[in-house]
Amino acid sequence: MKYRVERTSYYSDRPCEEAILFTGEVVLQNIRTCSLEDAKLKFWGNDFFSNGFGHVDLPDNQCMRKIKSQESFYYVDLDTIEDLQKFISTHGQVVVSYDTKYEDWEWLIEIYDDYRE
Repeated sequence: MKYRVERTSYYSDRPCEEAILFTGEVVLQNIRTCSLEDAKLKFWGNDFFSNGFGHVDLPDNQCMRKIKSQESFYYVDLDTIEDLQKFISTHGQVVVSYDTKYEDWEWLIEIYDDYRE
């Protein structure tokens, strides 16, 4: 399984030795906290509907559009829970989260090596 990987203390450097750089086209998932109907009335509504594709209503009064974009980020490939455990024991405390920013890249590991709010 591929996990995007970041480090709390660095925002552009390679986050760890195992990290592999991905550069290519991805689909960004832009989620807003209102329905599609309400989005039409927002000051950003015209841009929201004129750019992107796949506009849909989501549960909990949210809506989403998808946008193709060229992006670069680091990832690690961890196939088993044991691989994940080894990664954690090597890098210390991590935060594993389900992140909807990119379609097909939902899982994010943040190496938590600094304070943040």
